[in-house]
Amino acid sequence: MIPISLTTVTVSRVTPDSTRDGYDPQPAPTTISSGVRAVIGNPGGSQNITAGDRTVVTFPFTTDPADITADDTLTDDVTGTTYRVMWARARTGLGLDHIEGECEQVEGAST
Repeated sequence: MIPISLTTVTVSRVTPDSTRDGYDPQPAPTTISSGVRAVIGNPGGSQNITAGDRTVVTFPFTTDPADITADDTLTDDVTGTTYRVMWARARTGLGLDHIEGECEQVEGAST
């Protein structure tokens, strides 16, 4: 467990479907876990402004042990902000087992 948490998050995932065509609507995500204690850190300095007014900002995160993998969605239960998980890995030892990773927040749309 992480010693201090600043929020809780809900983890959701879209189940891969090999029969789904790329043009089919995206299926609704499934909630994997909720109320997971977490810290979503300060932006890592990776703010990319791409075509139009689309902004992508990356954030480090740490959570209590949970089933979190790349492309999952983390929703901050306090602010309602959503993030896409870029990578996550389990860290163990000294009674401080936790998940660490990086997530991104995308705002705006490309033109």
